Amino acid sequence: MNDQRIRQHLTSHPPRVQGLCGLVIGMGESGQATARLLLHENANVWAYDSDPKKLEVWKSQGLRIFTGELTPQAGIDFCVISPGVPPFGAFFDWLHRENIPLLGEMELAYRFLQRPIVAITGTNGKTTVTGMIAHILQQCGYAAQEVGNVGFPVAQAALENTRNSQDPLVMEVSSFQCETFDQFHARVAVITNLAPDHLDRYSSEKEYYETKFKIVKKQAPNEALWLGPRVEDECPAWVPSRKRTFAIGELGSDGLFFIDGTVIHRDGLTEERRSQPSLDKIPSQQVLNALAAVGAAISYGVPLTEALHALESFQPLPHRLEFVAEVNGVRCYNDSKATNVHAVQAALTSLPGPIRLIAGGRPK
Repeated sequence: MNDQRIRQHLTSHPPRVQGLCGLVIGMGESGQATARLLLHENANVWAYDSDPKKLEVWKSQGLRIFTGELTPQAGIDFCVISPGVPPFGAFFDWLHRENIPLLGEMELAYRFLQRPIVAITGTNGKTTVTGMIAHILQQCGYAAQEVGNVGFPVAQAALENTRNSQDPLVMEVSSFQCETFDQFHARVAVITNLAPDHLDRYSSEKEYYETKFKIVKKQAPNEALWLGPRVEDECPAWVPSRKRTFAIGELGSDGLFFIDGTVIHRDGLTEERRSQPSLDKIPSQQVLNALAAVGAAISYGVPLTEALHALESFQPLPHRLEFVAEVNGVRCYNDSKATNVHAVQAALTSLPGPIRLIAGGRPK
C-alpha cells in the first residue's frame, strides 16, 4: 500500500488499520493498551522495548518482538510511540525520511473515539485538577472517566465498548503526549501553569511551552481554554480557542476569580458571585486547582453553584500538599509529588510561614 493510502487509512475516523503493520515503541502501560487496541482492529502488531522482560508475555500473542537497539525495519506502515520514549535518533530520522507516520498512543486512541473530552495539561497540578473535574462532573450527573496520565490509558477507553458515548473523558495530558497531536480535539482544555521542565527533551523553554499549547490545536474559537496565572503571556498567536483565566486576588475580564472569600465568574458582559469561605482554609495552590476545575466544569455546562457544591466533597489526593497532622502547633504537609523546583515553590508560597522544609531526591 502506498504512503498516501496508509495516511488516509490512519486519518479516517475511526482509522482503518486492518492488515497494516504497526510498530509499538515502548511496552509500558500505554504501549500495552495500544498493542491490544491494534490487535483488536486486526492490525499486524510489532512491539519494541529496551527491557526484554516487558515483552515476555507478548510472545504468545502473535506479536513480532524487538529489543536491544532500535533499528530500521522493512515492512512497517506506521509507528506508535509511548510518551516516555524520546522521538530522537537515527531510527526516527529514518522514519521521517521514509515518510512513515509516527503517532502517540493518545493521538491514535483519540481517532477511535466518539466522546467529548476535557483535557488538562501544565507543568504542575494536572492530576489534582483532573481528579477535581471528574469528581464535579460525576457529582453533577455525568458518567465521567479519568484517563491519560491518571486513571487508565486512552487506548484502553478506545478498546472498550464505550468508545462511542456522550459520557466525557477527563484526560490528563503531558507535553510528551502533546508532541504528536494532530487530530486530537478537546471540547474544554486547561493549562494549569507553565515553568521550565523537561529541558533534556526540549531545546528551550519556548519549545516546551508551545508543545503544551498543542492541546488546543483543533479547538474552535468558541471552545474554552482555561489558563492559570501568567500562562496567557506564553500563549502563541495561532491558538484558536476562547482564552479564559483563573486567579486569586485579582479580577480579570473573562474567567473565574477568588477574592475575599468570594468566587467571581465573569463571562463576557455577565458576572456571577458566590461566597465560598471554605477556599480560604486551604493552601492557595489548591485554590488555583479548584478554580481551574470549576472553570472547566462551567465550560462543559455545569452551573457555578452546582460545581462549587460538588467540589466540597472532593477528597484531596495523597502526597500533593496533603495535610498530615498538627504537632505542638506545627502543621505538617506531605508534598512528595513535588518533583520539580516550580512545584516546591508553589507549595512554599501557598502556606503561611515560617516554614521548615525537608527536601531531597534527584535534582531536576
